[in-house]
Amino acid sequence: MNNPPRPVSVTIAYVFISLGALTWLALGALLALNAHTGFPDEPPVRDLMAGLSAAAGLALLVLLYLLSRRWRPAFFLTLSALTAASLSPLLDDVGLADCAFMAVTLVPLILLLRDRYWYLRG
Repeated sequence: MNNPPRPVSVTIAYVFISLGALTWLALGALLALNAHTGFPDEPPVRDLMAGLSAAAGLALLVLLYLLSRRWRPAFFLTLSALTAASLSPLLDDVGLADCAFMAVTLVPLILLLRDRYWYLRG
């Protein structure tokens, strides 16, 4: 069976998911190095947050790979992950960085929904 070509919007979603993953990984690295100025200097909390941030970034990269293989469950898992990630900034004071992060997660979420037929077909 011949697969249809990948839409440009799918490629854009992949770029934004990659950007979101890199953002989580960078946050994890900043926390692990104690270089995040806005975070309390409590090692157990900092280490936990660094690990969770790195795990979120790695999870997005794995989901991106599975999406590119058009594995149906990855579509729904990615929707869930992006929804949770886009809502997470609302749990704190919302600033400019939070709004930028929400945009990075909402754009691929919207594009995934738009192109759902491409992901779920086949």
